[in-house]
Amino acid sequence: MEGGLFNPRTVEEVFGDFKGRRNGLIKALTTEVEDFYRQCHPEKENLCLYGLPSEQWEVNLPAEEVPPELPEPALGINFARDSMQEKDWLSLVAVHSDAWLLAVAFYFGSRFGFDKADRKRLFNMINELPTVFEVVTGAAKKQQKEKSSVSNHSSNKSKSNSKPGLESQEKYPKSQPEYEEEEVFDEESSTSRPPPPSPISQRRQGDSPGPSPRPPGPFPPRVTPEVVDLEDDSIPPIASIIEDFERCHLVPSIVGKYRGDVEFDEGMKALELLTLKTLSVARGLSLQGMDESHKMAGLVEAVGLRDKKLSDAEVARAQVLKERDDARLELRKAQDEIGIAKDEAKELKLELEQLKRDMESKIEGARVSAIEDFEKSEEMDRLKGEYTSGSYLRALKEA
Repeated sequence: MEGGLFNPRTVEEVFGDFKGRRNGLIKALTTEVEDFYRQCHPEKENLCLYGLPSEQWEVNLPAEEVPPELPEPALGINFARDSMQEKDWLSLVAVHSDAWLLAVAFYFGSRFGFDKADRKRLFNMINELPTVFEVVTGAAKKQQKEKSSVSNHSSNKSKSNSKPGLESQEKYPKSQPEYEEEEVFDEESSTSRPPPPSPISQRRQGDSPGPSPRPPGPFPPRVTPEVVDLEDDSIPPIASIIEDFERCHLVPSIVGKYRGDVEFDEGMKALELLTLKTLSVARGLSLQGMDESHKMAGLVEAVGLRDKKLSDAEVARAQVLKERDDARLELRKAQDEIGIAKDEAKELKLELEQLKRDMESKIEGARVSAIEDFEKSEEMDRLKGEYTSGSYLRALKEA
């Protein structure tokens, strides 16, 4: 199906032929895609997309000779045009075009006896170019961007290696107390401050119940507290409450926030006030959590409705596609019936013409036979006699 067939014989010539055909296919699937889409009408016969060495392309029927002189591209690309998304259809054609390009290139390599080194060099030269699929889908540009970002990252890394002091500072930052992740916001100002050490831990170590500060140091590791009912009447021992409070990562924040309101010298009264403050904060957190859960439930419901609409739309689309396919089948069936009716009409016309010719020949034979019988009959002799006598009398009168 290609005019002026060019037979490359060297690796460079085969690669040039590959690039020309590849550029033609890329034109068909990108810049000239409207013309390509128009030529691939599903009602036509089995069509193929050919890339030419002259960087042109054509949509044509496959070669008639079997086997063909060159490997043939995918057959019948036009049939799936209207049953798929345009982007998916073009991607499918691009994948088959890549396979065809490699088949043609290595067909030439086998035909002209490329050895292992030549085939490897040809493959490496081809592999340096993006595939038609990568160009059509935009993956080639994405890979180019990723390569540029990787090169920039490597250059920045090489620059950072010239500053070992700065890298060591960034790699090993100063350790900070764990409680700094939980910033405590004052009710009267928006500034944040780190909470002081918990006085409850001071009492457990046997210190005096005064407000003397505790030496700085990291807090115990955070342990997620169990969810308990703070309004339960069954109060555990005070030592267990203190231990649970010390393990709760919210306690240092609460103590730092309300230490001005609570006098720690008053012993149990201070613990009761602290418990009330903790209870109020826990209730506020639970209300906030309920509000967030309601919002999340609303979002989940909205997502569910959207998914249901999408599902309904997909079902409707599938129904429309099915109706369209059924209509096409009915149209083709009607066209077949019309063709059959036309053939039957032609046959009846031929039969009528044959009957007409037979009838004319029979009529002519009957006429000839009737004339012959009449000439041989007595009536014919009588008429001849009358005609003869009449002619004789008429001659006498004239004489």
